[in-house]
Amino acid sequence: METLYEVKGRTLIVYMPEEIDHHISEKINEETQWFITSNNVNEVVFDFEKTDFMDSSGIGIVMVNFRMMNSMGGRISVRNANRNVDRALTISGVSRVIREQNKKGEE
Repeated sequence: METLYEVKGRTLIVYMPEEIDHHISEKINEETQWFITSNNVNEVVFDFEKTDFMDSSGIGIVMVNFRMMNSMGGRISVRNANRNVDRALTISGVSRVIREQNKKGEE
């Protein structure tokens, strides 16, 4: 599955793929950073609705882009994280520095 990007105003929504590992994380980082700089983005939303598997490289994607957005005065948020993704974000400490919108299965 391919990663999809959508720019709405100054918000970039990154629809994360079904599986996130080190093979795809570099590509996602490069493309996300291109969209940020090319579109004057001040918020990035990572949508994990379709993600079933994520290793530590998924945490890296969020943190690399958090640092970039933080240095620009922007913000990062996560939405539709299932139990496994949410657990990885919590254990890694990422959930303490990013905003989490709705979790998968919650309204």
